[in-house]
Amino acid sequence: MKKIKIKEIDNLFLPVDDFEKAKEYYEKKLGLEIKFDFSDIGMIAYKVGIEEAAIILKDKKIF
Repeated sequence: MKKIKIKEIDNLFLPVDDFEKAKEYYEKKLGLEIKFDFSDIGMIAYKVGIEEAAIILKDKKIF
């Protein structure tokens, strides 16, 4: 099997069971800055690094 080389990561989507608890963890414990907040539809993104990359939390109960 051929190995895959990952050069960079743009966005990382993480489905979460407890959306509010996950938001609190990423904001309060990890201190990440919000990139965009669509909490009303179950999605929030946090800035990571200096480029466009983000950790995006998705509420599993919504989608």
